[in-house]
Amino acid sequence: MDRPSRLLSSSEQIQPVSPDELYQVMLGASSQDPAILKQSSERLKQMISMLGALDALQTIAAQPQVPKAVRTQSAIQLKNAIPGTWRSRKALKDEHRNNIRARVFEFTEEEDDTIALCNEEVAAKLARMDYPTRWPNLIPELMQRIDATLQLRYSNQTSEDPQVTRRLKRLLRLLKVILAELVSVKMLHGVQTMGAIVRDFGALLWGYYKTISALFMFPPDVSALTEPRYGQDILFAHLTFKAIFKLANWLWMRMERQGREFFDQNKPWFDEVVATTMNNVQILVDLRFKSMMALHQPGAISPTAKSSLDMLTRHIRLLGKFFRALQRFSAAKFTKLPSCDDLVLYYWGQAVQAADASPDMTYDSNEAAFPVRFLVQAMVLFKDSLSQWTPVKKIDNTPNSQALSPDFVEKAVGLLVTRFMPLNPKDLDSWMSDPEEWVNMEDQENDQWEFQLRPCSERVLITLANQHQEYVTPLLKTTFSRVFDPANNQAAVDLPGVIEREALYCALGRCCHKLKGEIPFEDWLGRIFAVEARSQNKLYPIIKRRIAWVIGKWVGESCSSPNNPLVWEILVGLLQSRGDGSDEVVRLTAAVSLKDCINVIDFEPAVFEPHLPVVVTELMRLMGESEAWESKRKLSEALNVTIERVGSRITSLTSVITAPLPKFWTEAADNWMFKSSLLTTVTTLLHAIKTESSGLSDLLVPLIQDSLSPVSMKHLDDYVLTLWSAALRNTTTVQRFNSAACLLDLAPIAVNLLATNLDLLGKIISIVDSYLILDSVSLIQACGINLFMAAKNVLAAKSAPEINQKQLTRTIHALIQVAPSSSWGEFMHFSELFGTILHIVRENEAGTLFLLEQIHVLARTALVDAPMFLKLMQGACEQTPALSELQVWDGLLDHWIGKFDNMSEPQYRKLTAMSLAALAATGRVDVLKRLPAEVYNLWLDVLYEIKEMAEERPGSPGPLFIRNWETEDPPHDFFDGSEETAEYERRRRMWDNDPVRTIKFTAFLDARLRDAEASVGFAVFQAECIAKTDQSLIEQITKELRRK
Repeated sequence: MDRPSRLLSSSEQIQPVSPDELYQVMLGASSQDPAILKQSSERLKQMISMLGALDALQTIAAQPQVPKAVRTQSAIQLKNAIPGTWRSRKALKDEHRNNIRARVFEFTEEEDDTIALCNEEVAAKLARMDYPTRWPNLIPELMQRIDATLQLRYSNQTSEDPQVTRRLKRLLRLLKVILAELVSVKMLHGVQTMGAIVRDFGALLWGYYKTISALFMFPPDVSALTEPRYGQDILFAHLTFKAIFKLANWLWMRMERQGREFFDQNKPWFDEVVATTMNNVQILVDLRFKSMMALHQPGAISPTAKSSLDMLTRHIRLLGKFFRALQRFSAAKFTKLPSCDDLVLYYWGQAVQAADASPDMTYDSNEAAFPVRFLVQAMVLFKDSLSQWTPVKKIDNTPNSQALSPDFVEKAVGLLVTRFMPLNPKDLDSWMSDPEEWVNMEDQENDQWEFQLRPCSERVLITLANQHQEYVTPLLKTTFSRVFDPANNQAAVDLPGVIEREALYCALGRCCHKLKGEIPFEDWLGRIFAVEARSQNKLYPIIKRRIAWVIGKWVGESCSSPNNPLVWEILVGLLQSRGDGSDEVVRLTAAVSLKDCINVIDFEPAVFEPHLPVVVTELMRLMGESEAWESKRKLSEALNVTIERVGSRITSLTSVITAPLPKFWTEAADNWMFKSSLLTTVTTLLHAIKTESSGLSDLLVPLIQDSLSPVSMKHLDDYVLTLWSAALRNTTTVQRFNSAACLLDLAPIAVNLLATNLDLLGKIISIVDSYLILDSVSLIQACGINLFMAAKNVLAAKSAPEINQKQLTRTIHALIQVAPSSSWGEFMHFSELFGTILHIVRENEAGTLFLLEQIHVLARTALVDAPMFLKLMQGACEQTPALSELQVWDGLLDHWIGKFDNMSEPQYRKLTAMSLAALAATGRVDVLKRLPAEVYNLWLDVLYEIKEMAEERPGSPGPLFIRNWETEDPPHDFFDGSEETAEYERRRRMWDNDPVRTIKFTAFLDARLRDAEASVGFAVFQAECIAKTDQSLIEQITKELRRK
């Protein structure tokens, strides 16, 4: 008997579930009483992992006599739990798994759709995990049941058994979802599994489809659609084709992927499926149109016929979706399929037919003669085939025998511009009823073109212009030249003329890249657009909105210069227009176009500057007037780009921007997207006005405080920390500056975040860094020991990322450098921060680079105040009673000196040398005893580095005995991204005033050695530090020191 690979220990034994208790829990989980619901839900979480719980849940869901709500809840819980627990030996035995697999088929008799859908998801997940190895009979048994049910249904053509109909529907849906799951498996075993399914069942499924579809493709007359069985036949064919779709599309994708042999083996089947489907879809589309025309006669339509037509429409779209899937994978291979050109042109012909028909026959409904979704599908198929029908083949530049004729292309362009691209009555109604909502939907063109007719037709025009430029560009050029000809140019005065001109302007914008240099766009700006933009015609908002959009397209996509004053005159005029010939749509579109025009590389702020006050004022005004949050957000983004591009020119308008912000902020409530945009606005403004931002504390402090609340932090954390950092980096003070609040008020919050928020640690450390570089003494006074405790906790936390711990260590280093030792000495001790750093160095378990940062902090401390360092060492020794003071010192110096060779940066090597000299000057025995064997050699290395650099520069005067790095800029990361802010200069001064750079090492070392001799006495120093040292080493050091 086989033993399991690992027996469960007694502590791992899972209690078997009690079916009765589980039923009572599910009863409570379906209760309307909140208290019972909460209690039962908590218990269910505990029971769901018990042995046999999933089997019991499925049993409850399968019992018709159980209340429907309980069954539904059980089915949902089973569906949710299956993926994570199916393979757990603690939750299921093999008998449980077998029960669940077998019971899957029982739900094909289920009346409730929700329960049946949950069962389908369960079956699909199980199939992915178990088929074919652990559940080999899944697909064969499912196909047997489908076959038997089909035989049962179609053996009787006169009556309809609802139970058989429901079972067949459930079985076909079950097959579809299982195949959908299996085709997503990319591993080799999944490919082989799908290959076997196609081989064994593809022909069978296709036979089913042909048999069923033959029953409804050629009805004797339209009265057949009034029979319930007709619609059911379409449904079963529809569900069968969904399974075929999965198999055929999977095969198609094998051509260029693993499993090519499966495509080769099943190519005859695939070719038949594609060819027959191409023929069928044309038959069905024609059938649908004829039926629609006949049934839409007065009194002819019935609910059953409507249902049949709805199902037929859905099936036609499914066939089109199949073609789109083949085309999306490879348009080149798709167009090479037999009869593909005829198919795509047939689809395009449907669009032409719809354009020629009455407009009220085209709308977004399955009841329309020309449903919008079907026409969009037709246009997309046409659009994505155009690259294969260019006059010249792209692959070899040879003439293309399949190229579209110039006449065809010209007619297609004309059809698009005159029939599909113009605004329709529904668009105009939406515009009038909710202008902001309409324009916001229009701006979502990237999401709408595959679903809406007008955006899709615009994409088709773009593709035609790209793929058939030699035909389309001259055609558009001729059209626009005729329309804008001064001799013939007639202003549009009625609604049809306005809508026609709007569509032409749309084409002008969509094809801007192809028309650049072909048309006199700059001339039209002044002669046409500027005149129309000033019109007070009440119909002209339609044209004005498109004028603003066209200018945004041409300038924003670098087809026209942004430095043409006419651009700004027109857009700013449209932005501020309030007369009869304008509305919200025009102003919002002008705002977005302004942003696009400003945000280009060759934008010149000086040309735009005269319009800046009006633009800022109007953007703020519109932001206050707009009701839709999406509109407010777009206006805020336009303002942000404007501020960023004009820079310091915005300074005089600061109050115009800041005054309304508190009101906007309060009104936004929990609209986090708009609030984030407002925070970005303030951040951008701070970077633009730089040190002038020092007086904005009354705005900044409340804004930051509110954004740091627990609820707001979930949505705004990144934005508010960015703003906080910008405020600190650009200001000149954290103290009150003619204001009630000051940035120092926020410092305790920063320290609290440092101690508690590891997720945002990097940005928080950067903020603390900015505080101490700006005013370290005030920061320490405001936060006291909490600052040092927080730093100590971060360095000691194992969960803190080492990169952030390293960043924090550099912040501590900077604090010690810029703040007087009297302000931080005691806090370093009582917070145990110094002891923590000392411990990290002594233990020597962290990464080398991280250890070096800790050593640099200790070295800086010793250099700044060696007596304070000794006190801190003494305190640290007292906090480490298990070790003697000698052991602590030796452990520290071993690694301090031992890591010297790992220091590659010259400034840190000099810092180490200077700090050891400072400690030696105190007469500390632990340091002096290391001079002969270790420290002298370290100093000599640094002295030689200085010497070598000096010798590389012969003829230099004496004071240039310095290293090359001392005359260069600091490393880039030293500035921490503070370029172009006041903090950059503060950091630069910190670098320039660093004693490591300003003090000459030879003089410093000579003085500290004299101090050391004075501290211990001449005799002791000679005996311990000179006599025990190799005399040649002493001579070399003496020689170097004489160079001072």
